[in-house]
Amino acid sequence: MPWMVFAEFDRARQRARDAGVEVLLATTSARLRPRDTHDMAAVSFLIDGTAHCLPCIARVTHLDARRTHAALAQLKTEVSVRVVFDRCTRCAQMTTAHVIGG
Repeated sequence: MPWMVFAEFDRARQRARDAGVEVLLATTSARLRPRDTHDMAAVSFLIDGTAHCLPCIARVTHLDARRTHAALAQLKTEVSVRVVFDRCTRCAQMTTAHVIGG
């Protein structure tokens, strides 16, 4: 069976090459970073006053890595989220952790 590229994929690939990297990154970032307030609320509730590492935040909130990063990025624009080298409250490992407040 010969290998072939579907015409739609080939046209999309050509448009991406023609548009340039900046447009492609902007389009991809907009798709990968939805501004979901429910995700932000879950993450902010978890890290308010207690340090949690990123894998534990994702595990406890049942969000995938992309949505966890997006929620943290949006949260950082609204409140003071600190990234500290501390012991994670959940897994007890010394790692970089996110915390709001003390």
